[in-house]
Amino acid sequence: MCCSQEIFMVNATSGAVLVRNGSLLDREMRPVYYANLQAKDGGNMMGTTLLEITVLDKNDNEPIIIGSYFISVEEGKNVST
Repeated sequence: MCCSQEIFMVNATSGAVLVRNGSLLDREMRPVYYANLQAKDGGNMMGTTLLEITVLDKNDNEPIIIGSYFISVEEGKNVST
């Protein structure tokens, strides 16, 4: 299993946490990552925090439809009907 430092990086200007390679993230294998973030200001004052990064699910499997379906919607009906 790789380290969170290998997967994530921080943009030094904006502070945004970015993914180096999205193919390394698989929610089914590991839904949560933890990374230590350390920041230093111009006066060499330093702060650290622990980030909890949750990977959201992506439908990576195409739906399989068995059979055929016919659906009709009456005009003017609510979409949820």
